[in-house]
Amino acid sequence: MKKELTPREWHAKYKKTMGWIGRRLCPAYFFGNEIPSDTKFIVGNHLQFFDPIFYITHMDSYMRFVTKKETGKMPLISRWLKDLGGIPIDREKSGGDLVAVKAILRAIKNGEDVMIFPEGTRNKTGTTDIQPLKEGTALFAIKTGAMVLPIMIYKKHKAFRRNYLYVGKPFDFADFKGRKLDSEALAEANQILYDKMVEAKAFMDAYMADNGAKKLKKLYKQQKKIQKKKSFVIKID
Repeated sequence: MKKELTPREWHAKYKKTMGWIGRRLCPAYFFGNEIPSDTKFIVGNHLQFFDPIFYITHMDSYMRFVTKKETGKMPLISRWLKDLGGIPIDREKSGGDLVAVKAILRAIKNGEDVMIFPEGTRNKTGTTDIQPLKEGTALFAIKTGAMVLPIMIYKKHKAFRRNYLYVGKPFDFADFKGRKLDSEALAEANQILYDKMVEAKAFMDAYMADNGAKKLKKLYKQQKKIQKKKSFVIKID
């Protein structure tokens, strides 16, 4: 009987067989702060359906993705995300999707990074502005004590056009430890998360507006000699 691959094994297999194609089809530079090795929630803006594939293709570490339940209606994508350990969540479920919540908390407890798009759905406004956040992400971070790392996508992906992703500063919700998590506290935590994402995106936009693409290309060439690998976070001044 053929052994079933674990999500981590599927991830490694994908990186080995298809990752290099994805990196050439949609090249990208990551820049900003180092990505901590500690278990964390990675939060990002959501511009396109293929954002999860983009992250999996370009980031070395294994992570679990929280995806909307509706993705299950797309057989190939649904199977692919399931194989990679995706966590489907029913956003409309009364009282919250407890199965998904338990899966997210269990993943963090097991030392697995979890990627969440707090906006809850793709940004369809025609801008890249951060949209109002769904409740939940901040609560997960408070409950687990895990740090939160914002990573912002600069623009929509397009084949053979380089994209840019800014790695913001990690933060946590340690100040909420021991507090009563009523609606007021959760609204406050959600606002902090929103502000951190807006702050990271504003920094990215300002950097890119100041000839950022040219500067990153130069820095990549310089730092590649030291890193001796193709995929790394470019350090900026």
